[in-house]
Amino acid sequence: MATASLDRRRFLWLASSVTALGAGLTAAGATPARADEAPDYTARETFDDALAAFIDSGATGQHWQDNEEGALAWGQSYVLLGIMRMYETYRDTTYLDTFVTHADAVLGNRDEERGVTDHQGRSGPVWRAGGNYVASHITLTGDDGAPLVQIRNADSRSAESTVEVLPGAQPGTFTLAMTHVTIGTTTLEDVSTDPSHPRFVETVATEEGYYLWGRWTAKVLADGVPRPGTYEAEQQYYAFAVHTGMVTYPMAIFARTVLEDPALSRSRYRGPAQRYLTAARRAVAFHDGELRSDERGTSYVWPQGAPVPFDGTEQPLNQSHGLGLTMAELYRITGDAGYRSAVEGLAETWRADLVDQGGWPAWPYWPTWGHLYQGYAVEDGVSEYTPWYNPSVAWEDVSHAAISVEFAAAAHGAGLAFDDADLEAFARSYLEGFVIDEASVRHRFLGPDPAADSTAVQTARWLALDRVDGRVGEHALGLYEAVALVPGSGSHLAGIAYLNYAAADPWS
Repeated sequence: MATASLDRRRFLWLASSVTALGAGLTAAGATPARADEAPDYTARETFDDALAAFIDSGATGQHWQDNEEGALAWGQSYVLLGIMRMYETYRDTTYLDTFVTHADAVLGNRDEERGVTDHQGRSGPVWRAGGNYVASHITLTGDDGAPLVQIRNADSRSAESTVEVLPGAQPGTFTLAMTHVTIGTTTLEDVSTDPSHPRFVETVATEEGYYLWGRWTAKVLADGVPRPGTYEAEQQYYAFAVHTGMVTYPMAIFARTVLEDPALSRSRYRGPAQRYLTAARRAVAFHDGELRSDERGTSYVWPQGAPVPFDGTEQPLNQSHGLGLTMAELYRITGDAGYRSAVEGLAETWRADLVDQGGWPAWPYWPTWGHLYQGYAVEDGVSEYTPWYNPSVAWEDVSHAAISVEFAAAAHGAGLAFDDADLEAFARSYLEGFVIDEASVRHRFLGPDPAADSTAVQTARWLALDRVDGRVGEHALGLYEAVALVPGSGSHLAGIAYLNYAAADPWS
């Protein structure tokens, strides 16, 4: 792969999408452009040209900067995964060289390298997120500048919120006009910081300011009346376990690939492999406090009080599996019993939520034993930022399910939790649960609605299962050709790499 000397004339079919690549390679669901004539998605040059477009468009520099809008987790992670699948397919070490360039840049943008911190003031070996991923705070202060009340918003674009403090009608009270950029203004009249007051601001915010599409809450920091005026939101930051998993998984694959190969392990790649192994282990360890196991199951959780919309609850199955991916690879390298225990716990918890549909399993987005699936009330004391929530029992969607089946394949490769029969059943989950016809898939298991093209092309990320059922790859390829995809996101690069991988049949 000689990206520096690619014939740019081969690249004309991508010309219309260079701008989209620069702006849209951050998300798995970026809307694909359509080519007049679809390229051969199983051809090596199709991936190479798409990667060159990604680099030439300037997206590389932009998206190596940070993960605060999810660009590394849902963009660069897929680029890295695609590069490793291309190496596994063609055994050309130029892919390893390209991987090192990308991965080293990603490591250089960890929080500890950038000197930035999360909501707890930690500057860790991970990549924090802000923006729509987190809640925002608006701190109301007294005349002396001391913080009195923290107003919180857990909606998208919460960092664009403001709160105006007005005098209350009664002594010791105040009125809040809380404005969200898309939802509008919610007013809490005559509230107080005194817990014994009938208009205690924490209670009133939950009763009158919190609802599923206007998620205001309050926390009293000290008694007093805030200074009148308008206050702006303060961006919060949180390092998500799933983001860490998505970024470090291909790094762990690189480390295993090099260290298992005697020739590679004696080459210039040994240093990077050791570097990525250490980085992955440190990053996984950063989230150890979020991994919970009890009689209900094993899951990553968002700690109560963390500035995320569902603090205090279990993470979706696919998000727990995101870090499980890395741990499965780390177990293969190190034999560490802790990784084995975590992977097996996550796998058995997921297995309990698989619903047999007549020879193949479907599963929900949230674990069935968790707070989000079952719903909870304010008095349950589950969450600060989402004080109550109705039951959410939706089936998993085709894109997020791809993370889970990749986890099953990674665990299988590590000799943990799943066997060939399990992978064959998951392949039928795709073929029976999602496929509508040769050119379309359902958005969710058994759902009535077809997936939009931008979601449908994520089906190529199911191709870790093609080893046990070639029909998965055949359908994904047909769907790419029907859509006539012009790559517009990192996940498209991963998909094209997987189509190359399946067509080359490396398993045999």
